[in-house]
Amino acid sequence: MKTMRKADMIVRAEEHQINHYLKNGYSYCPKNEWKTQVRDATRTTPDEKKAKKKAKKKPKNAKKN
Repeated sequence: MKTMRKADMIVRAEEHQINHYLKNGYSYCPKNEWKTQVRDATRTTPDEKKAKKKAKKKPKNAKKN
C-alpha cells in the first residue's frame, strides 16, 4: 500500500490503484502524515480513556440486587 495526497485529502491506495490516483492529480506522501491526520485523528488520548473508565466504574459500597 502507498499513501497518496491531493490538497488536504490523504488516502491509502493499494498497488493496483496507484496509477488511477496519479492520473487524477494525487502524489505520494509520507505514511506518518496519514497516521497523524487520518488514522489517529479520531482516537482518544490516554487521559480521555481514564475518564471513561472512572465514569463506568460502580462504587464499591453499592448493593447488588
